[in-house]
Amino acid sequence: MSSADGSAPPLGLFLSSDLMFGSRVGGGARQCGGKIETVLSTAQAVERLERGGYRLLIVDLETPGLDVEKLAETARKSGVPTVGYASHVREAVLQRATDAGFDEVHPRSRFAAQVEGILARSLVPKLSTPE
Repeated sequence: MSSADGSAPPLGLFLSSDLMFGSRVGGGARQCGGKIETVLSTAQAVERLERGGYRLLIVDLETPGLDVEKLAETARKSGVPTVGYASHVREAVLQRATDAGFDEVHPRSRFAAQVEGILARSLVPKLSTPE
């Protein structure tokens, strides 16, 4: 899939083992003309971010073995905005991502309700306005 100008679609990176929710995120990205790549670990996400080309990192904060500090640091160095989500009852998990420097942290229900808008903000090319 490529964009209207023939270039590759804007990429988002999704770190989660929840394949059902991953398909919803991927579908939302396609509606925006983008693409989501899914990874299953911090190490995979860091490797991809260091390679470059991503416009957004979305993290399921309940993924086992997650290193939110490393993810936030790598994304920041790569200039990639970060969005994390977890169950609303996992307050410590949500706070840890906030403390690590994630740009947005949401309870899962709010993220699910806003995922299309979050994707559109990051994946849809910004149109320049005439001066």
